Amino acid sequence: MAARELHRGDRLVELGPRAFDGLVWLLQHADRAVGRDELAAAVWGRANVTDTQIDQLIRKLRRVLGDAGGEQRLIRTVPRFGYRWVAPTHPVEDVEGLTREPPAHAPAPPHPGALRRRPPRSVVLASVLVATGLALSGSGDRGGVLRADAPADGTYAVAVMPTRVDEDTDESWRWLRMGLMDLAASRLREAGLRVVPLDNVLVLADADGGRIDADGVAAATGARQVIETRIQRTSLGWRLHATLHDGAADERDAEAQAPDPIVATRDAMDRLMFTIGRPLKAPSGDAGMGSPDAWLHRLDAALYARDLDNAQALIDQARDTLSYPDHPELILRQAEVARERGDFEFARERYAAALSSRTPQRLDARSRARALLGLAVTEVKLDNAARGSELLAETVSATEEESLVDLHGMALANIAVLQALRGSSDGATRVFADARAALKMAGDSLTLARVDANQAASLALMHRHAEASLLLDGAIERMRRFGPTDTLASALGNRIHLDLALLQPLHALAVAEQAEDFLDKVGEPRQKAILRLQQIRAFLANGRYAQARAHLAAIEVTVPQSDLDALASSLKEMKARLAWAEGDENAAITLAGEALDAVTPDKPPTLATSQRLSALSLERLRALHRAGRLDEAASEAKRLAGWAASRSDPLVQLRADVAAAEHSLARGDRARADGLFRKTLQSTASIAVADRVDAILAWVGALLDGGAVDEAGRVIARITPWVDQCFECSLAQARLYRELGQWAAESEALRSARRLAGERAIPPAAVAWRAAPLPLQGAAGAPGPD
Repeated sequence: MAARELHRGDRLVELGPRAFDGLVWLLQHADRAVGRDELAAAVWGRANVTDTQIDQLIRKLRRVLGDAGGEQRLIRTVPRFGYRWVAPTHPVEDVEGLTREPPAHAPAPPHPGALRRRPPRSVVLASVLVATGLALSGSGDRGGVLRADAPADGTYAVAVMPTRVDEDTDESWRWLRMGLMDLAASRLREAGLRVVPLDNVLVLADADGGRIDADGVAAATGARQVIETRIQRTSLGWRLHATLHDGAADERDAEAQAPDPIVATRDAMDRLMFTIGRPLKAPSGDAGMGSPDAWLHRLDAALYARDLDNAQALIDQARDTLSYPDHPELILRQAEVARERGDFEFARERYAAALSSRTPQRLDARSRARALLGLAVTEVKLDNAARGSELLAETVSATEEESLVDLHGMALANIAVLQALRGSSDGATRVFADARAALKMAGDSLTLARVDANQAASLALMHRHAEASLLLDGAIERMRRFGPTDTLASALGNRIHLDLALLQPLHALAVAEQAEDFLDKVGEPRQKAILRLQQIRAFLANGRYAQARAHLAAIEVTVPQSDLDALASSLKEMKARLAWAEGDENAAITLAGEALDAVTPDKPPTLATSQRLSALSLERLRALHRAGRLDEAASEAKRLAGWAASRSDPLVQLRADVAAAEHSLARGDRARADGLFRKTLQSTASIAVADRVDAILAWVGALLDGGAVDEAGRVIARITPWVDQCFECSLAQARLYRELGQWAAESEALRSARRLAGERAIPPAAVAWRAAPLPLQGAAGAPGPD
């Protein structure tokens, strides 16, 4: 099976990769029937394959094997379930031509023109909730095509640890740590093994200061086998020792020595593969440090380490040194570096150049798929979502045909995010499920957790907050295994948003303070700023104004100007809310207007942007009312009504109705205001708790102002479950009890308000004033899809 060949006697039978995978799966599970969904997941990397596709696969196998459908001597159909291999089989121990001794020397790398290296960077669109930029944080080679002999849950994947470099080795060789890790993973894949994506392991290493062991890697990634390597410089050159840890078997060791570290690594890995029955064919060509393959190992090591300056220098050196400077693999890496730097225009040009290259050295299937995916996400980043969607569809087709299950899963995840942003809830849910199935088969635990976090974000966007919470909590639990990472920071920021949406400000504060413990470990300044913005939301919701102000100042001091520009709307919004909470209505009006101007798109807004705009608009309208600027408030209410009319989203409509009701009150039209408030109570079933309660509190205040105490009591009963955790709810209840003359109950409600107040003032008699509203912003509290 390692050779992936089917023989009938002395004749080699031609069988495509998908049909071969299906045959092997049936053979290896001959002790039971294989369901159609299981077979689909094993062969296609997803479960929603049509019956026609599966039938065609089985017909092809039966035709090639000479198994008539009526007789079913080899493959039997199990009605309404699937298929089972029923012919007797036995393993062949001795295959003619199989070498029984390890090779005496290390095989050379592929032909220099092939340059069959895997780009190390993953590409998944930013979370719907947290606008982190192009990629969810993390890097790494996306290892392994789908193998029929690997179970669908990813537990048989092999994890490769960073190479331990002898401490006495010169600093110029430190790139060997990740460069040889990359080389070892490549040889494993060529042996037919499925490799845990390297970024999963590197994130673990970074979280633990490089001190990780095989058991820790296996526990975090789910890998059954873990390979450690160590390179030492000796008087004879380089010696690499490799150890394979297998929880179900004894350890295996292999060692090789050569004048060149790459040769030593190839030799040792090939010997290790021989010990487990995975002998490799020796490729032809140069294997030394001057080979094109060596350049790419060094370059990928720099990309893994996010050392972009060094990566660019290596690209320039390689183009000057190699005889084919315009090789598409080097162009592809130029695109990767440009994307990491945020130069998306140049990245787009380089991706396109790599894909359209007419040189003899073409991109292989994996590199081409990687370039397609990178170009797709770059187009989306450049506000060309239609072109990005086309490229993603092309990536899905290409990765499915080549069984590149890891890239297939990432392409599907990007499609799902775009569908969620467009408001296609059911479509996004289905595609997320397909992405999850593919990534499970790839053994990519970290990206799978990222995708779950993104799906949680999309569910929140569709007002399915309870489901989002469950999914996000599971993703956070898995992310914690990898230590404090940028990805975990994003997830915790989303957790804060969901807590605020569910009107659980105390839990949001606890998460914000927990995130504070590893804020310094967040690598990217912009990601750190985004997490701080979510923390500020939690601080404001709990009346912690000093902490909110300190975090705003920290953002402006520590974040580069380019990132500050990208987050301008979110920063203005937080300043507006702080000004509003502290009673400076005019500053709140100005800042909220500037935040709106910074986020207003030139094209029809997405669902996420519409929700963000509606929240900012309602906040500004309230400040205008408090400042007595009713004509401007009328314009704001009209603008919000226009957004609601153009977007069939219940949250935007709710905010528009609340704005219209509050403006009617300001104009003295209580009858119209009551009618609009009643409408909000009838249309809020699918809205987040925080927005529903905000609408109720607005009406309760209006009813009490108008003397309708009995009706206010009936309405306020709807917020009883949140009185002990919501400051505004406690104040409203205290005011109602005062109107009813229930002094003991009023005193109890005020005690609750004081416990929740933070720095917020309690009105002397708990009368008309209530705390400034804190409407959630964006698709689900994004610190800014700016």
